[in-house]
Order: sequence, then C-alpha cells, then structure tokens
Amino acid sequence: MTQIKNWVAIVPARKGSKRLPNKNLLKLGNQSLVEIAVQKALDTNIFEKVIISSDSQEIVDLAQRKGAMAFGLRKPNLSNDLSKTEDVILDLLNQKELSGIDGFTLIQCTSPFTKLETIKNITLEAFKNKCSSISIRELEHTYLEWLLIKKGRYLSPIANNSDKPNVRSQDATKVLCPTGNAYAVNKEYFLKYNSLLGPYSEPYLINSNYELIDIDERKDFKNAEKIFKKYHLVQK
Repeated sequence: MTQIKNWVAIVPARKGSKRLPNKNLLKLGNQSLVEIAVQKALDTNIFEKVIISSDSQEIVDLAQRKGAMAFGLRKPNLSNDLSKTEDVILDLLNQKELSGIDGFTLIQCTSPFTKLETIKNITLEAFKNKCSSISIRELEHTYLEWLLIKKGRYLSPIANNSDKPNVRSQDATKVLCPTGNAYAVNKEYFLKYNSLLGPYSEPYLINSNYELIDIDERKDFKNAEKIFKKYHLVQK
C-alpha cells in the first residue's frame, strides 16, 4: 500500500495511569510500548507523519528518536484521568502543521500486538469512505436481547423492544465492542461529530486473541510478556 496523502498517525501516550503507573514506558524486549506503537505506524509506510502526544518528556524523546514528531508537551488539562481523547485530538488539529490533513489514525500503545494489516485496513476504510473506521470484537455468547440492567430492585432488558430475554441465539442481535487497537477518522467527519465513532463508522473485526490484548493492569502486561517471549509477535 502506498502512502495516503495528507493522513497522519497519532500515538497518544500520557505518563499517568492509576492501575499501572508509567505503563507506556514498560518494555517488551528492547522496546517500550510507546516505541512499539511509533514503529508500527512507521512500518505501515502509509502515513505522512507520525505524531506523539504526551505530557512526558521521556516519552516524547523516545518517540522522536524513533521518527515521530511532537508539538511540545501535552497541556496539563488534557493529561488527567478525565481527559477525553477527542479533546486531545482537537488540540492537535489546531496546530498549523496539521491544518491541511485529511484525516488521522489513532494507534494505541497498550495494544502492542496490533497487526500492520489492521492499521492499514482501518485507515484505508476511513480514507475511502470519508468517515471513521475502528477495530471491534464480537462478544461471544452475548446478544443484545439477553442483556439486562437493574432498575431499582428489579431487572429490565436493555433492548427497549425486547421483553423476551430467552430469545434464541440464532434470532438475537450480536453485540460488538471497540477493541481500542486503532481508530481512523476523516478530519471533516471528526470535526462534524466530535467523535471517533460518529453515526457512520466502518467496523474492522479482530478475531486474534493475541491482537486483542490490551495492557491496562499488571496482569495484562505479564501476559503480554509471556506471549512476546514465546511468539515474538510485536512486529508481525
């Protein structure tokens, strides 16, 4: 796949994390998670630029040595636990150097086994259709009509049109959820809906258990270490 003109990769990597401090600096082999994400973006050969967004100078330095560019450190009000990714992106889009881009692909450090093919395909879908495209997975053995919520003391089906929680699986609606591996979004679409999803998002289904690993807690990282040592999957 050739380079997509006016399309950039964004790697968000703040230093704070309550459950796993400095997780983006943890290493698989000789590379930190942020270096792995930047290298994957570069290895796709489809982005004009790879942008690092972080409130940590150490993270920025590592990413820049890999070949990413930065616009200084992320603002404090965009670096706390309540900060929204959409606000971080909006702030980046205000940079003069990014004023002419057509879109961006967000690549998460916490998904170190994301395949290059996944990044490329998600990006191409958003580029071609001028919308967004995100990686998703199917929740196994879970269907919309089976989902319940608690209202006061009692249970209620989450699907408004369903009063039959025992509907047959072959007649039920499959439930999907974002995996967080990557999000690709046309800039005009993003600015219109202020969302990585919006009403017209193309799904990209991931089935590989390894690729679905998301490092959020210490046990996740330990699992990722075992897989890396056994299969060396990071750059595949």
